[in-house]
Amino acid sequence: MIVLDSNAVRCDGFGASCNATLLHGLSVVCGHPLALPQLVLEEDLANYRRSIQKYLGAGDTERVLAAVPTWVRRADVARGLSTDMPTTTTAVRYREEALRKVFWKVLPSPEGSSDEAHRREVNRIRPASSSGGEGRDVVVWLTALAAASEVAPHQLIFVSKDGTFRFEDTHRLHGELLSEAPPNLRFLPTVEAVIDRLSSHADVDADHAGSPDVLNAIARTVIDGNDDPNHDLRRDLWGWEPQGLPPHARTPTVEPSLQQTRKVKARTVGTTRLTAIDAVYRLDLHWSDAEQAALTVRLGILMLHEEEFLGSVRVLARSGLQRAS
Repeated sequence: MIVLDSNAVRCDGFGASCNATLLHGLSVVCGHPLALPQLVLEEDLANYRRSIQKYLGAGDTERVLAAVPTWVRRADVARGLSTDMPTTTTAVRYREEALRKVFWKVLPSPEGSSDEAHRREVNRIRPASSSGGEGRDVVVWLTALAAASEVAPHQLIFVSKDGTFRFEDTHRLHGELLSEAPPNLRFLPTVEAVIDRLSSHADVDADHAGSPDVLNAIARTVIDGNDDPNHDLRRDLWGWEPQGLPPHARTPTVEPSLQQTRKVKARTVGTTRLTAIDAVYRLDLHWSDAEQAALTVRLGILMLHEEEFLGSVRVLARSGLQRAS
């Protein structure tokens, strides 16, 4: 199991970045489910709610649409054809649904953890700070300890950048906490460190993002979901279907084209190669000679090439879309 603290979720643990995509893929390939402490989920949603309320209050449409990438009427709003914006409640619900799809388990705070947090704050016991704060770190730590005991003897990787967990300026778990930790708990400071621990570096072609394998995989994902039970992109794209199409015409031809490559990273685990792509693609969907919708999509893509299934490619992660100008 891989358990992320709030700072790890914000930095590289969630979204369309290469590291977030690789983390998701590695959890599948290596059999390490991703998990969030309940307090971390609540903290993320509270911070997200405040941001949405601020953007809505300021009338900042662009930031609202960027923060709610799966809003189904985003394109009409962006083009000035609609003022139908998501409410704060709707935006937070979308955010929680997205988090729960990536983090398959939410770990409840252990009974009595709040009282223990107050005790450690008063007595300056780690991971409470020397000034008597950071009670939330105590609750997150106790949650990780409880989860490690439940999954033993399997390993639990706890990921946090907070200095209260570390020994001085190192990346090692502080000795006081190490004495509490069961032998199957491993502390790492960043998502990148998790990726380095679970996989090996692999060279990648600079032009990989625009290769036929990738473009074909994107096209297949749009059409049939590429066997992904949590397929979001197809659901969103289907909202652009022209009105009045007969059933036999509801599957368009798809022509993806690369618009911008932000980053490409490749790793290997045994004989499995994982390539994560953070890029912008244009999707031209053709339902008929008379009907066409052009969409621009930013995708966090993970391509898996498995030696025993040569040529097989799966798209495991993706994010929002908007109408092309």
